Amino acid sequence: MHRARNLPRQAIVSLCLQALAATSVGAQSLSFSEGAKLARERSAIHVVFVHGSDWNLFGEHLRETVWESTLVRDSTEDAGMILSDVDVLQNPDEAARSANERRNAGWKGTGLVTYPAFIALDAQGELLGSRQGLELPRDASRAKVCVLEFVACLRLRGEIDVRLAAARAEGDARSELALLLSRDGLPLERAPDLLERLRAMDTDEARSAAARIDFPDRFELVRQATSKAAGGEGAETERRLHAMLAEPAYTDEQRATVWFALGGAYRRWEGHAERAGEAFRAAWKADPEGLTGTAGRRMYLELYAGPSLAFGWAERHGAGEPGLWVIEDLPPSLAPGTWRLRWSATEGDAPRLVRARVVCGERVIGATDGPGGEGEVLFVLDTPLENGVLRIERAARSSAHSRGSFEWEKVR
Repeated sequence: MHRARNLPRQAIVSLCLQALAATSVGAQSLSFSEGAKLARERSAIHVVFVHGSDWNLFGEHLRETVWESTLVRDSTEDAGMILSDVDVLQNPDEAARSANERRNAGWKGTGLVTYPAFIALDAQGELLGSRQGLELPRDASRAKVCVLEFVACLRLRGEIDVRLAAARAEGDARSELALLLSRDGLPLERAPDLLERLRAMDTDEARSAAARIDFPDRFELVRQATSKAAGGEGAETERRLHAMLAEPAYTDEQRATVWFALGGAYRRWEGHAERAGEAFRAAWKADPEGLTGTAGRRMYLELYAGPSLAFGWAERHGAGEPGLWVIEDLPPSLAPGTWRLRWSATEGDAPRLVRARVVCGERVIGATDGPGGEGEVLFVLDTPLENGVLRIERAARSSAHSRGSFEWEKVR
């Protein structure tokens, strides 16, 4: 199925509006073999609706409300697309089975993951994209919009292909690169020759684009790094991942993924727990709002860092002993006003604070006692503060086995 990418929304909305205004007569849904033959003859996109009329009720609902709707038929015909449907029966009698097999002749299940499915193939039968499963809203109106957007994406891809051919014929490498990347931004299948074409262009911009596109699957990279480190190949894995970190073309999300994989490798490599924490922290800082950055943040704060707003303090943080705590997960931006820190124990005694400060570089904001007494302090910020940390000096308490939580909020 397609990968989520940035959608050229304005262009697709425009094409959907054109579809809503279309008045041509709807095309007929052909058998698969008829549709494939006609698509080859016309060098056209072949859109196939795969359903199961004797068992898949949702598919039949979409067949009636979406596939056979005037809007969908008109929009595909207006774009010169060929329509066919494949009915996958579960309990046909002999006559129905034989007739259905003839109608579905040539269908090999290309791109099908689940039912029902809207699948687009090029004139040679190669997969262009699909909408199926969770991508299809259960509501008929929303499903219709989903399919209209799919058709608009296919139409845009066809238009880009025409412009690509012209740019290549004119030797316009800059336009060719821009068009290749624009096409790849559509939520459709990636063109199988994309990397080959980017590498053949031999420019720094094309090389950087190729590096980003050729980045390994996130989960597979982490799995392999962890597995190899556990299998005694920690040093080799470390060298490979550090080489990836030296690639300047990667996005913040990709760099966070490499750091996270490195953290996973260190975690399974005996004697490298401290480095594991550093790597997970680097993943967090590389892409703080991203999926992998958020995972790195959780791993670092929960397993390696000092106390945190997210997870409080645990026995390993030594709340019963005097010392310094550094809390790193304050909100990245603090607005002017009064901020309150509260803490309470869920097990044992809460630590007694000697001093608490918010620190950002040379800027230090000291705490004052809160109205709630022990267990609460206030910080007054006259100006905004970015990327601060909390530094808490604590005194000894009788209970060494202590756990608890923090609350941080703006009170005025």
